[in-house]
Amino acid sequence: MLNIQILYMSLMNSLSYFAPSFFLFTVHLAMEAFRDDVLVKVLQGIVENPSTSEVYNAFVYTMDFLYVLLILTIIFFSLHMRGNHERFKPYLYAISTILGLFMFGVMITLTVDIVRGLTNN
Repeated sequence: MLNIQILYMSLMNSLSYFAPSFFLFTVHLAMEAFRDDVLVKVLQGIVENPSTSEVYNAFVYTMDFLYVLLILTIIFFSLHMRGNHERFKPYLYAISTILGLFMFGVMITLTVDIVRGLTNN
């Protein structure tokens, strides 16, 4: 049984390297759902043709860019600052808090979309 547990641990460790990309896929899908469900209805009178407008696509790609920027910032701070650097922890805490709020927003967006889909509303 120990060999199976070690194999499982190795698999989970290797999957942790792919977790940011899996979450980027989730962010992209959530922002597309938000675009289709909310932005099209809110900006219906302002933007002429919602099906071909670049405003909606720009929103989705901007959110994707912000997520990638946050992940790259964490990687940059981790590689270029030592743990005993005086600004390392405050920077890392600030970026991690922003990333956590971003993830919380995506979770709320997905939850609302799932509930709306289940209630056919």
